[in-house]
Amino acid sequence: MGELVYLVSVAGHPNFGDEAIVAGWLRFLARVRPNAEVVLDCPHPAAARTLFQGMHPHLSVTDALWRACDGSPVKGAAGVWAHVESLVLAETEPDFEPLTRAASIHLLGGGYLNAVWPHQASVVAGIAAARQLSGAALFGTGLGLLPACSGLPQLTSALHGFDHVSCRDRPSAQRFGLPTGLDDLFLGITTNFQSFRTAPHRARDVMVCVQQDLIHPEAFALATALLRARIRECLDEGKTVGYVEALPASDRQMFESLEGLLSEADLIPFAELWDDGFPARPGQHWYASRFHLHLSAAARGAAGTALGVAPGYYDIKHRSLVELGTGWRYAGLEGLGRLPYPSVDTSFPERCRMFAAVKQAEATSLYGSSALPDPYKDSRATKAGRMPAARAGMFAGTNVRAVHAG
Repeated sequence: MGELVYLVSVAGHPNFGDEAIVAGWLRFLARVRPNAEVVLDCPHPAAARTLFQGMHPHLSVTDALWRACDGSPVKGAAGVWAHVESLVLAETEPDFEPLTRAASIHLLGGGYLNAVWPHQASVVAGIAAARQLSGAALFGTGLGLLPACSGLPQLTSALHGFDHVSCRDRPSAQRFGLPTGLDDLFLGITTNFQSFRTAPHRARDVMVCVQQDLIHPEAFALATALLRARIRECLDEGKTVGYVEALPASDRQMFESLEGLLSEADLIPFAELWDDGFPARPGQHWYASRFHLHLSAAARGAAGTALGVAPGYYDIKHRSLVELGTGWRYAGLEGLGRLPYPSVDTSFPERCRMFAAVKQAEATSLYGSSALPDPYKDSRATKAGRMPAARAGMFAGTNVRAVHAG
């Protein structure tokens, strides 16, 4: 077996964006580093093993860094940082053996290193400590770092010591003095992998997804009222309406709040979204709070309204996509009296292919290229990562641990 490539992510909840990002990197590594030993460190390793089964021939999954963060006897971001750093440097924990012999350690993209979950930033402490022991190359791509953790200057200095870092939004890059790049979802978004293929049979005229996590009850109630009014209007016009569950349990709450307007037949649960493709097309209207649904739907030419939750976090994420040219409207829920009608820039799908090429070039700069064909360009070769029917229900009603991001 070849070198060890160590990946760090918040995958496994599951959350569509986080899972799709990991899938993109695993498929890329299967082409350019097929003989490498690949270790994925994420909060939910059991679910991740199912989601990513077969995507790389030498993949193993652990939660070593995340357990170290959760297990800190000292609370507060600085205390957790010191705890994780000392654990790795002590070289007494067998679970850290792969981390300390990795040739490279890679923070995959997402918005999980910030003040929303300040203790999670300490995965960087473990990564930096491992480098002291092994000299591993350190990478970070497509990172969203706002709102910034307070009282943790170590995070900035550690990231500046990485061999390569890119942020997915300009405010994060400016705040931390790092280069601006693109979200990691662009690595796989134009491929024919199962979750990125269009699912026209489920693409209703109007699609909805509004999360329950990171939203105040008053804002959730307002969103419910506004969506009920808009969906009733759409149904009266003869339009079909569907609902997407990107994060089980959390996204299901709004679907249940729309009872009487939507039925179970209108719901696309996460397992179906993961296995059967993305339900978007030109001419369609979306109302979504999820960042990666905004990107995925706009990439297929759908118009949309991005609904803002968690000011200082989700507004930055959605506006980064508007800056890239999705053409979607952004509407913060606070004080909103009526949902803005969706809009779109019809040139974004072509622009998205250009962004995908830029992200591919970034990945190639880190891991090299290969003459091996992409197996996912053949729509018949999509069985890797499909969930066995017996386990597809494992995510229904998931009690989501508060580490999801995307």
